[in-house]
Parts: sequence; C-alpha cells; structure tokens
Amino acid sequence: MAKIVDLNDEWALNIGKVFLSFGSLEKFTVDCISKWLDGQRIVYHLTNAPLAQRINIVIDLAKDKYGDREEVQSFSKNLNKLLELAKKRNLIAHNPLMMVLYEDSFKEEICSLKDENKAITLSDLISLVSEVEGLYSELHYDLVQFHLIDDPDYLSAFKNKKLTGLLDTRGNGD
Repeated sequence: MAKIVDLNDEWALNIGKVFLSFGSLEKFTVDCISKWLDGQRIVYHLTNAPLAQRINIVIDLAKDKYGDREEVQSFSKNLNKLLELAKKRNLIAHNPLMMVLYEDSFKEEICSLKDENKAITLSDLISLVSEVEGLYSELHYDLVQFHLIDDPDYLSAFKNKKLTGLLDTRGNGD
C-alpha cells in the first residue's frame, strides 16, 4: 500500500503528542479522585468511569472540599476546557487522516465520518497539542493552590533550598 498522506510524519508526531498529553490528563482525574476519596471502596468504580464522568466527579469533589472559592472556579473552568478538548481528541481517535481533493488543490485533514462539517487540519492539531499541554500545567497550578489552602506553609519547605525558577523570591514573601 502506497503512503499518500503524512509523508513527513508531522501528523503522526503531533497525534502522538495529543494522546500522550491526554494520558497524563486522564491520570490527573484518577489521581484527584483517589486522593480526595482516599481509602473509600467506591474509588475503584469511579476511577474506571469514562473521562467525562470523572471530570464531573472531580469538579464535585473539589466543590465539596473547598466550597465555591475562586480556586475551585478556576479548577472547574479548566476541567470543563478538558471536556471540550476531549471532543477534538475523539475526532482524531475515531476518524481517518484523508487527502481531500479540490478542483485545483488538495489538503490533508482528519475528517469526521459522521459529520462532514467536522475536520481537523494539521494547523488545528498543532494548536491542540499546545492547548492540551498548557491545560495540564494550569490544572497542576490549580492543585498547588488547593495544597496552599490545605497547608499555608506548603511552599515553606522550598524557601531555604538553593532552587531556582520554582519560587518567586523577589518579594518579602516570608
């Protein structure tokens, strides 16, 4: 079979990045449920739920634990972004990369088999990689904020270390 799409493997590389990043985000939801329901029998069942259900469970657990604080709102907003990005991930996972022919040109796209108006270009895919990787960082930042609520001295262990780039030491943050 002749290879007629993705001749330079850009699609394969970026699809791989999307799926590796989503694996980390899926683990993130499992870790949140496991941590916040530590030792409870229901954890096994909840962590095996589909991603959308786990996201809603994690949002509810955060609200139960921390109320309606600004940090929870940010966390919920980021998890809802994950729900939206998962739709794009599913489009990639369940549809083929195709060469779309026009009268005088062609382009490569992942085209939905169910909805001809849905497609992902290589440019869209590269943007998705950036969005998913950024979201992973934002969600971890949100978790640090929760740690600071739980333990205001959480970062003090790092103050006397010779670490660079981790703490803002410009101010009087004693």
